[in-house]
Amino acid sequence: MKPPGMGWALNKDGTAARRLIAGHPEIGWVELRGIWPELSAIDPAIAVHLEIDAKYDVYLKRQTADVDAFRRDEG
Repeated sequence: MKPPGMGWALNKDGTAARRLIAGHPEIGWVELRGIWPELSAIDPAIAVHLEIDAKYDVYLKRQTADVDAFRRDEG
């Protein structure tokens, strides 16, 4: 589903929502529900965890890349 006037698709895997939150710290679950009302069906206790996971996703990817580079250098 595309949010009105934005041209973004909401993937079933949550990729678009996760990238939006990770790339824009000022955007949270409440703002996403305004864009994609279907997200209101998600239990608020789960939504909190999804928002936290999305905000830390970029840092975890950087750390993974650092570890991979370290292993290549050591190997």
